Amino acid sequence: MAKRSANKPHAAVRIGIAGGGPLLDPVIRAYAAQPRLESLAVYSPDKEALLKFATDSRIHSVFSEFDEFAAQAEAVEVLDLGADRDIVARSLLEKGRHVSLQKPFAYSMEQADALMAAAHRGRAFLRVNDYSLFFEPHRRVRRLIREGEIGEVCAIRVRSNLAGRGGSGPLPDLLKGEKAFFHPAFDKYALAVYLLGGVESVCCYHSSMKPRRGGRIVAGCKFRAPGRYGVFEHTFAPDTEIRATGLPVDDTLEIAGTDGIIWCNHFHGKLTEAPWIEVRRGKKHYTLGVGSGMALDWEQSLEASAAHFLERVARGRRPELSAAHARKALAVQIAVQTAARENKEVSVDSIQ
Repeated sequence: MAKRSANKPHAAVRIGIAGGGPLLDPVIRAYAAQPRLESLAVYSPDKEALLKFATDSRIHSVFSEFDEFAAQAEAVEVLDLGADRDIVARSLLEKGRHVSLQKPFAYSMEQADALMAAAHRGRAFLRVNDYSLFFEPHRRVRRLIREGEIGEVCAIRVRSNLAGRGGSGPLPDLLKGEKAFFHPAFDKYALAVYLLGGVESVCCYHSSMKPRRGGRIVAGCKFRAPGRYGVFEHTFAPDTEIRATGLPVDDTLEIAGTDGIIWCNHFHGKLTEAPWIEVRRGKKHYTLGVGSGMALDWEQSLEASAAHFLERVARGRRPELSAAHARKALAVQIAVQTAARENKEVSVDSIQ
């Protein structure tokens, strides 16, 4: 198949999906719904895993051979490929294929830099698919902050309660040891930077995430904006069940300003009947949720992220979350991990 120029605008895009895991079916649904989709191919080195797509009308082709797959796709969503994920992503980038990488971006700055270098060599776009940035309540909260709805922002509290039951399950392998710091249920640092800007330093207390007893990570941060602080509370409760179709995690954001407070509830799961957004400012109080016109299902944010990636690739423009911005969030993440290990405050710049 003739290769298009990497960054030349065109109408439709040949998308590939590499790997598997619990996000595979939602990602297929997200891309299959896009009008800019020309074709959809799936790659897995596991031939048995590909059998279920043989009669799937949404899938145009399936591949167990990587080179054949890479020749078919011009942009690829890279999911779980185990230890081969980075090798596959770097190879695609060096071949000039644009890559959208599911979280985590990397487990070290060196790993991230190697991916970015491969993208530079292949003149390809590399982004991290943090679809929480496309969740409409999160985008509405960002707009409210920028419009000064609660005055000057002073603090943010990010709570992520991962349950042991419900939805696609808690992904227990990713809770082992220091991998827990990169678990997708707890990876809210890019979202915090998206809402409130860069982070200067962090501290952290944590206990191991035990399969039967659970565990917790509590991280504090000082943002670069003067007088702005944050707390990240991540817990694993193995005996709890949460209504969810994806990760069984209950998410809450609480953002305090000089003039009021914003709460943003829910994302993957729904533990309470609280509204998605609640705003209090003096005597003013209102909520936003069902009937607000916002897309409230997490899969709709995955679909919006897919639409954004296709549109940017088709137009030859860099997609979000760009690798450069994802690297900044990763530095915060690794600083939290380092602070927990060394029991001290860690400057984010020292990670760079």
